Amino acid sequence: MVFKTRKRMSAQILKVGENRVWFDSDRLSEIKEAITKQDIRDLIKDGAIKAKPIKGTSRGRHRKRLQQKRKGLRQGPGKRKGMRSTKRYGKKVWMKRVRLLRKILSENKKNITLEKYWQLRKEIKAGEMKYKKNLFERIKEKEK
Repeated sequence: MVFKTRKRMSAQILKVGENRVWFDSDRLSEIKEAITKQDIRDLIKDGAIKAKPIKGTSRGRHRKRLQQKRKGLRQGPGKRKGMRSTKRYGKKVWMKRVRLLRKILSENKKNITLEKYWQLRKEIKAGEMKYKKNLFERIKEKEK
């Protein structure tokens, strides 16, 4: 119990957990006399106190988090940022655009063949056309 504070201070200085702090068993009397952080720093320099290496191959929590994310975990409501409406905004805009372009295309269906109509419809779905102007240009191209 005497070394509890020394271990805590050492962990802070070494920037590791208390479990990774190692004391040299031959120099315990010196460590026991260390009161200040500066004393601990001096002992670290001398090699009486060291940080143990990380166990295992995973190298901490970071890799585990990535693995969980790949599995589809860690995506609950607590991890989501931004308002619900802003997240859906992109889809709403896309839906509005696609519906408008499809409506215009169906109105101009009589000017083009059925084959060309479906080709244009697929292009709209793929997002190749973003404005009415683009659609009208493509319809005129297909007419020729």
